[in-house]
Amino acid sequence: MGVSPLSGMPPPKRAKEQAAAASDPGNDHMNDAEQRELQMALQASLEDVPAAARDDGAGPSQVPEAMRESLPPEPVKTAAEVMQEAKEELGEEPGQGVEGSCRIGLRLPNGERVMRRMMTNASAQKLFTLCRASALEMASGRPFRMSETIPGSTTITEATTGTIESLGIANAMLQVSWMD
Repeated sequence: MGVSPLSGMPPPKRAKEQAAAASDPGNDHMNDAEQRELQMALQASLEDVPAAARDDGAGPSQVPEAMRESLPPEPVKTAAEVMQEAKEELGEEPGQGVEGSCRIGLRLPNGERVMRRMMTNASAQKLFTLCRASALEMASGRPFRMSETIPGSTTITEATTGTIESLGIANAMLQVSWMD
């Protein structure tokens, strides 16, 4: 029994025997051409294995897009976990009278108010972290934006860059609203 008429490859049992024989240094029954052919076949078969299935440390980024869809999804964080991480990321509130600090007020969509002292050199993203630390619905991923309560003021979104000071919102009251 030589090769399969459909694939042109030896049957699995025969291929396994040939691989074992090729790896046995004391086995002289295969000539050099057969050993080279077997090594090339083994190498070619390994190239067909997706990176996620190999033990070479290649991660999902090495997996073709079509195969990524069949991989199990990465674990999703709960809103409570996101909220806890946001609280940890905010860290300690600067004390009153600390140079470079200001008070920021947020009026959340549910009517609740949040007041916190922050450094004026903090990024606009820290305000979004404060929102996620303050309301479970915001931590759940629902998109929201902020703006001063003054009509015609600039809207602050996740894409906004700059600091509290550069945006001119130090000691301001910001209205938080849903984007949907």
